[in-house]
Amino acid sequence: MHLWHLVAPAWVTGGLLGAVLAWRRCGKRSALACWGRETLWLALPGSAVLVGGLMLTDSDGRIATYAALVGTLGTLAAWRARRA
Repeated sequence: MHLWHLVAPAWVTGGLLGAVLAWRRCGKRSALACWGRETLWLALPGSAVLVGGLMLTDSDGRIATYAALVGTLGTLAAWRARRA
């Protein structure tokens, strides 16, 4: 349960960005499968950023960690959107 609370911001943000990317890339055809794929592309690296931030700062919820999360997810989402 504690691990879920640590990585939840990455999965929620990845899911929301994944929905936008899935709508943009796939439209209405197979939207659920496309959303799942986009969410995984965003949430897994985001989770790694949050775990890395915990290991580097010995504390959860640091502003620098969340800034790194936003930067990572924004960069990945832009890269995935350009590949559309």
